[in-house]
Amino acid sequence: MDKDHVDAPAVVPETGGSPAEELEYRLRQQRLAAEYGAYALRTHDLGALLHEATRVCALGLHSRFCKVM
Repeated sequence: MDKDHVDAPAVVPETGGSPAEELEYRLRQQRLAAEYGAYALRTHDLGALLHEATRVCALGLHSRFCKVM
């Protein structure tokens, strides 16, 4: 997946950002989901797919940790 958007400025809506900042946050999540979908269509390795899902989830939520259970 593309690593360019990892440090994209985006404000979590709960922190009281402006509507423009919240829009950027939502667009970033949408971009992550779309890129993950494209990755899922290219790979057949379930382990790699789950690993990428946790990585993308953590990025989308601005979290250091994420786990698939």
